[in-house]
Amino acid sequence: MRPLVLSGGPAVGKSTCARRLAEDEDRAAFIDADDIRQLVVAGDATLWSGAEGREQHLLAARNVAALARNLIAAGFTVTIADVVTAETLDVYRAELPDCLVV
Repeated sequence: MRPLVLSGGPAVGKSTCARRLAEDEDRAAFIDADDIRQLVVAGDATLWSGAEGREQHLLAARNVAALARNLIAAGFTVTIADVVTAETLDVYRAELPDCLVV
């Protein structure tokens, strides 16, 4: 199965759905982009807080894609939950060309 990226606004059920889809596979991983963004503990900025927030959102998408590529290379099916913007969609398309974004 190709990588699946579930998108939507905050608190719409992306993580719940993505995790449940992953649980139905024999060998699968779930990546919550919020968890990756929370790795920044000093100087963090939200998507809605201007240029720095947008840059950190792009950085998180690149890090999510890198983690997904590593998991895929190890034989895992990958599902991802993220708030996908036009800019992060470009990142996912470039970094995970076979991904399905819903």
